[in-house]
Amino acid sequence: MLPVVIRMGRRGTTLAVTAASVIGSVAITVLIFRSIGAELPMVGWVATLATPLLLAPTISWVMVGFLFRIHTLEQEMRQLATYDGLTSLYNRAPFLVCCEQYLTLARRAKRPMAILFLDIDHFKSINDTHGHEIGDSTIRTVAQLVRAHLRSSDVAGRMGGEEFVVALPDTDQAGALTVAEKIREVIAQTDIATGNGALRCTVSAGLSVYHHYSDRGIDTLLSEADQALYESKRAGRNRTTVHQPDGG
Repeated sequence: MLPVVIRMGRRGTTLAVTAASVIGSVAITVLIFRSIGAELPMVGWVATLATPLLLAPTISWVMVGFLFRIHTLEQEMRQLATYDGLTSLYNRAPFLVCCEQYLTLARRAKRPMAILFLDIDHFKSINDTHGHEIGDSTIRTVAQLVRAHLRSSDVAGRMGGEEFVVALPDTDQAGALTVAEKIREVIAQTDIATGNGALRCTVSAGLSVYHHYSDRGIDTLLSEADQALYESKRAGRNRTTVHQPDGG
């Protein structure tokens, strides 16, 4: 019902409901008078036509507007559940669903797949020095730069706070490292307006690569990329570390 109403629009649905009401009113009234063997007087015809013409448009317009509002709220809720409100990247849950699907395809096709973790360096000091509004602006800028340097097949998500994650299907270690370093370098070279000059931030990155001869699941790949990220932090930040699993 709702998809039909959305497709027809508020005006079209109102007209359709009004027409149906008029036809129904006339049909019912005629049947009633015929069943009792009486003629429908002129005043009856006027009442039969006027009543639905006066009431149906108003009632249907209000009800259709209510349905459209419900539809809009459903879309907004779906949007909020799927995408992060600050960056428009995937939230954690839908991102993980995409990762599972990509990993399944990688296993079937015997192709590699990479997971890239990124974390803004010294983000707390950005918030403390410039305020949360600039902190949010920094997160948005980093998200935009990440998305700008990905292929259409790649998927990016915000894992929370200042941490981002990217799934790179059909990408080996060399290719993933090239992507990670390009993103890292661009972020380090980008000015972020603060209202009182500009600031620059850096990110630390961690990579984990799936190969078809391993049996690692998505949780393991994410954990490995996270470990590699913190190796980058310990090594001085603003760098990319590739996790090397035992045996390959």
